[in-house]
Amino acid sequence: MKRPARKPYLSKSKLISAWQCPKRLHLEKHHPELGEVSAKTESLFATGHQVGEISKQLYGTPDSVEIAFNRKTSLMVRDTAELIDGGADFPIFEATFQHDGILGRVVFERSSDKISG
Repeated sequence: MKRPARKPYLSKSKLISAWQCPKRLHLEKHHPELGEVSAKTESLFATGHQVGEISKQLYGTPDSVEIAFNRKTSLMVRDTAELIDGGADFPIFEATFQHDGILGRVVFERSSDKISG
């Protein structure tokens, strides 16, 4: 049986690549082995990791979990949904959600505030 074609997916960084140069987007998507990571990009990655560590220090608890990166985003979305559906009452770092082709990875924490009408 033939699998249905995958819906095209563009991340924020891929959109920026397309705006800068359409050929760059093509190469990043179809020939990533040709890419080079600049010192500036490495610095941005490092900053992102530092922000992640700070958020864990500020909002983490002994029960906190982090959704591990996986190229199959559906697995990250599934793992997040299982934790939330299971009643997770602790922070979930890199909780992964997808809606209408938009992917988001966030710190998720269930609110204990009740809204009364």
